[in-house]
Amino acid sequence: MDTIADDLVLLLLGSSGLLERSGLLPFALAGSELVRLADVGAVSVESGRIVVRPGVPVTDPALSTALASVAGHAEPPVALDWVTAVRDGIAEEYLGRLAEAGVVERESHRFFGARWYVIDPARLAAAERRLDHVVRSGEALSASEAAFAGLARSVGLERIYYAGWRNRHLRRRFLERDATVPAWPDDRGGVPADGAGDPAGATPRGEHATNVSVDVAVHASVQAAVSAAVTASITAAEHAVVAEQHHAVHVTHDAGGHHSG
Repeated sequence: MDTIADDLVLLLLGSSGLLERSGLLPFALAGSELVRLADVGAVSVESGRIVVRPGVPVTDPALSTALASVAGHAEPPVALDWVTAVRDGIAEEYLGRLAEAGVVERESHRFFGARWYVIDPARLAAAERRLDHVVRSGEALSASEAAFAGLARSVGLERIYYAGWRNRHLRRRFLERDATVPAWPDDRGGVPADGAGDPAGATPRGEHATNVSVDVAVHASVQAAVSAAVTASITAAEHAVVAEQHHAVHVTHDAGGHHSG
C-alpha cells in the first residue's frame, strides 16, 4: 500500500503542471495515511476511532507526521474528524517526495507560481495501469486495491480518465466496484488450516495458531481502516464540494445585489 498516495498525486497532476481536484486531494491523502498506518500496525480503527498501538516503528516521514497527529489528541480521534482536519500542505509534501525520487520536476514561474511536471513517464504509466485494473478487472479487490479504488473515487478520477459518453459504462463500473476488503488478503487465498503452508510441520501447532490469530487481527484492523478512511475521504470531499457550491451561490447573489443597487 506504500504507493497509494503517490499514485493519486501522479494521476491528478495535469499537463499544465497543476493538480486537478486540488481541493479534494488532501482528504484522499489523509485517508491513504490512515490505511498505511493500519497496514504497518501502528494504529487500529475501533468503533470509528483511530487508536495508536505503541511501540510500532514508523520510518516514513509522512506517516510519522500523521501518527504524531493522531497521538496528539487527548482521546482517540474519530476517523472522519481526523481526515477532515488534514494538515496544510500535504499535497505539496508528496509532490516534493516525488521530485526527490526523480518522478516529477518542479518549475518556478514568476507569474504563475510553482508547476510540477512528470519526468518519469514509466512511473505514471504504472499508476494508470493500477487504476485501469481496478476499473476493468472483474476480480475481487484486495485490501490495497479497495483502498485505492475508494480514495480514487473520492477525488473523481473516473471522471478524468474515463470521461465522455463512450466511457460511461467504465465510470458506472468503477462506481459499482465493491470497495470492501475480501474475507482474507488476496495473497493468502483463504484462512489457512492449522499447519497449512508449513513445510514438514516446522512450526509448532501452538505457535502457528498464534501466528494465524495475529494475522486475523491485523487483517481486521486494516479492513476497518480501509472502510473508515474511504468513507471519511468521500464524505469530506462531498462536504467540500457542497461548501464550494454554497460559496459560489452567495458570491453570485451578492454580485447581483450590488449590480441592481
